[in-house]
Amino acid sequence: MGDATVTQPGTFYYRHYAMQALKMAGARDRFGDWLAPWRRCLDGTGLTTWPESVSDRARSDCHAWSVSPAIEFLQTVLGVEPDPQADGFGRGLFRPWLGELNGVEGRVPTPHGMIRVRLNRVERRRFEAHVATPVPLWVGDAGAWVHRGEHRLTMTG
Repeated sequence: MGDATVTQPGTFYYRHYAMQALKMAGARDRFGDWLAPWRRCLDGTGLTTWPESVSDRARSDCHAWSVSPAIEFLQTVLGVEPDPQADGFGRGLFRPWLGELNGVEGRVPTPHGMIRVRLNRVERRRFEAHVATPVPLWVGDAGAWVHRGEHRLTMTG
């Protein structure tokens, strides 16, 4: 991804897929690096939403594919995704990643109610997760299901 001899994704549309590929490849640690273009396009431009691309001639000041950081916040940082083997978010996957952050919290809407997550770093490679969920979640770190309700988990990452 950092090889200057390889053509890099230009629009945020393609960067969305590159971010998905990084996550699938287990390269979540690159997530922060990939936010730089989004930061640059807002700094000093007067824009309050992400445009289609990093350009003074962007065609859209609010482009759907450009919201990839918001999606990745929910799926990569908070680590909540629907289980692809369950319909209608009947079950979820929980694999949070704090990166360099010391703490974060957020909510993920589902048809069954909100999944609330709060993550707090307790050591360099260990953090505590507080999760309130209306659906069962597969906790990737533990390799086990947690059921509906409130949970406090110690995780690594």
